[in-house]
Amino acid sequence: MNKTGFEAFFKEKYSQAYFLALRILHDDEASKDVVADAFELVWRRTQQEKIENISAYLMMSVRNVCLDYIRKQNVRSHYVQASVQATEQTIHNPDYWDVREDKIQAIMGSLDELTPRTRQILKLCYV
Repeated sequence: MNKTGFEAFFKEKYSQAYFLALRILHDDEASKDVVADAFELVWRRTQQEKIENISAYLMMSVRNVCLDYIRKQNVRSHYVQASVQATEQTIHNPDYWDVREDKIQAIMGSLDELTPRTRQILKLCYV
């Protein structure tokens, strides 16, 4: 398919693809991104080979990209929950604060052993 033909296909099928994505994701911006990704996939595929039913292929691509998006969101959600739990466990652990203070004191003591210029650079960068 040439560029002009694909542009006409895009204009004709964008709304249908967008509403399918919106029905699956219930998120306007994510749906727009998913549809753009699906059209990109279709464009690349049409450059490699002829697709018999390009409309069906587009809709299938939209559905698949939506499912990938949902999977990625679930992974992010699990990661955030795990990070929050780990942080809460760390913050509520009194040993954490003792060890942290000991490390800070050791680092500050080590700074005194450095040359004045090096100490100044490290303090400006990290303290």
